Amino acid sequence: MLMNRKLVLFVTFAFVSLIATTAFAAGQEALRLVFKGKAGDVSEYNVEMTGKSTVAAQGESKTTDMNMTMLIRQKIIQVAEDGTQDVSTTIVDGKTFMGGQNVELPNVGTSLLMKITERGKVLNVTGNTPQDMDFQQMQVEFPEKKVEIGDSWTRRLKANEKFPIPMIAKYTITGFSKVKGYDCVVIKSTIGVDPNYVNKDKMELTVDASGLLYFAYKDGKMIKNEVNSLMDLTMMLETPEQKEPVKINMKMDLGMNMTLGN
Repeated sequence: MLMNRKLVLFVTFAFVSLIATTAFAAGQEALRLVFKGKAGDVSEYNVEMTGKSTVAAQGESKTTDMNMTMLIRQKIIQVAEDGTQDVSTTIVDGKTFMGGQNVELPNVGTSLLMKITERGKVLNVTGNTPQDMDFQQMQVEFPEKKVEIGDSWTRRLKANEKFPIPMIAKYTITGFSKVKGYDCVVIKSTIGVDPNYVNKDKMELTVDASGLLYFAYKDGKMIKNEVNSLMDLTMMLETPEQKEPVKINMKMDLGMNMTLGN
């Protein structure tokens, strides 16, 4: 029995939530990277994901091509004195083309409210949080200290219901670039399974993801996030058709590009 499209979409969204955390001139002074803005500011991001997944179960396998586009709108509701922001995030529109067919994209119109520190740490999330996406994992966190070219920092992504295996994200400042008219710091991101993780579950996962983030350090906003990733997932899945759980293997090759649209 092959995994259905709904489950493929779920795994895709969960994987995108994970890899999206990864979302100049010589002599540049060290910078303290922080998110900035004022109440009422609106940013819209065009997101495109392309790739393919291969699912194998009970001696059968199937490869499916996928293309997904989304328009995500973020609006700053209020900003505290310490720079903490209340940000509304809405999936405004989206389309999915999978296996030669149009598939309804879940969560279109869904809005949620996030409280985020100026460094990008998510303090809480309220509202109609999409079940398939984890915006806390997607949010990039910057270090307290100032950074310059060559500096790195890491973030441990805790296990949760969507991704029950902890991951390690590493970020490295590689340079500066002008993107869509903004002066951006370029940050290389890599993500993989936490090497200290001891697998006690029936899920096996390997992830190899890398990409580049372009952050407008003067304006305090993300301009672009591009990631390429490979995932190999093996798990036991309970189905109505089978009395016993079925072992399923899924390999996914996915590219994501999120770019400021306004």
